[in-house]
Amino acid sequence: MDDAVYRLTVGHKHVGIDLGHQGQSRRATNEVGIAMTSHLLRRYENAEVECCDRISIVPCGQTLSQVVLHRLDDESYMFERRPQLLHRLQVFLGGRAAEEVIYGRDTSRASLNYLADASWLARKILTMTVSLLRRHHAALLKAVKVLLNQKDISGEEIDFILNKYPPQTPLSLLLEEENPGSLPFIKQEQEPDLERVLLTHSTSEKL
Repeated sequence: MDDAVYRLTVGHKHVGIDLGHQGQSRRATNEVGIAMTSHLLRRYENAEVECCDRISIVPCGQTLSQVVLHRLDDESYMFERRPQLLHRLQVFLGGRAAEEVIYGRDTSRASLNYLADASWLARKILTMTVSLLRRHHAALLKAVKVLLNQKDISGEEIDFILNKYPPQTPLSLLLEEENPGSLPFIKQEQEPDLERVLLTHSTSEKL
């Protein structure tokens, strides 16, 4: 998302607000949980839900953190079917589910707000979401660490992390990394693509 559009959407950055590492970790876990749940549902269940555009834990507007989702076309909201509604509810429970995966039952007040109006159905869906994210524990924790390090993460980077850390990836592999909060290999994979583009462009000019 363009920075100017982003500022219009979520507001200007607040200067002088510092939650501290624990507060930022909880915020990052909640926002990544929501975004990653949407990406996983789209990937594995072909769910018609919004995907992530950007997550930020830099205080902006009226919030201390935010996840910006790509809006679907208007028709998708006018004729929502039960599976879509359940998938959307599952996405909003992703923050609480992510906290359970990383922190256990020690969830924060912020994530409990997602359950304020929840029924037994929401709790059943929460169990499903916890199971979904638990299978991707390494990817979830990696995305949280990257967001804490960069303060900003894109939907493309979340997909990249999901590809690099498939289901059941041992946490030890992530924790043994020299800098778990970085994504140095994303640049390494992009460079060959750039080389191919330049080579193709050069070849076409010769023809």
